[in-house]
Amino acid sequence: MGKYAVRESKSKFYFNLKADNGEIILTSEGYNREASCLQGVESVRTNAAVASVEDQTIEGFKKETNPKFEMYADKAGEFRFRLKARNGQIIGVSEGYKAKASAVKGIESIRKNSASDVVKVAIETAKPAKTERVEKTETVEPVAEVEKPVKPAKTAEVRPAPKIEKAVKTVKAAKAEKTEESATMEAVGKAEKTVKAPKKRKKA
Repeated sequence: MGKYAVRESKSKFYFNLKADNGEIILTSEGYNREASCLQGVESVRTNAAVASVEDQTIEGFKKETNPKFEMYADKAGEFRFRLKARNGQIIGVSEGYKAKASAVKGIESIRKNSASDVVKVAIETAKPAKTERVEKTETVEPVAEVEKPVKPAKTAEVRPAPKIEKAVKTVKAAKAEKTEESATMEAVGKAEKTVKAPKKRKKA
């Protein structure tokens, strides 16, 4: 036996009639109240068993009175059907079937499972997205830069200009000559004193 799954979505209530294999064979419209949705379930139970089939895929098809299953082909070429109550209101619609025979089997499955129980489905809420765990990494303190010793700048050897250097050499040579001349004059002076000094006479 199948079941009627009643659920709430975006402030509307819906039911899905599911076969015993879990396949959805009929889906309701949206109801503003849950009580109205449950009344829709009762309408399926009441009308599905006695509803006739109006095959609109056949040219010149025979119109049936309500309640009825209207089988038709959609724009995509798939076969669908809708269940209408005695007042002509649509109670539920099917999914699309590739083959017409599958749609006919869907109608038979609704008749078979129309007396199923109601099961309320919890409202599905969006689960929070999983966040990747960020591993804590050790912070590495920056290493202080070691100041490199500053090498003293090479001082250029200051050399005197060529003219100055030549003058210095001339002055040095003149001083040397003067010193030598002074030494000579001093020696001459001493010699003259020795010659001029009177000799002491010996007493008889």
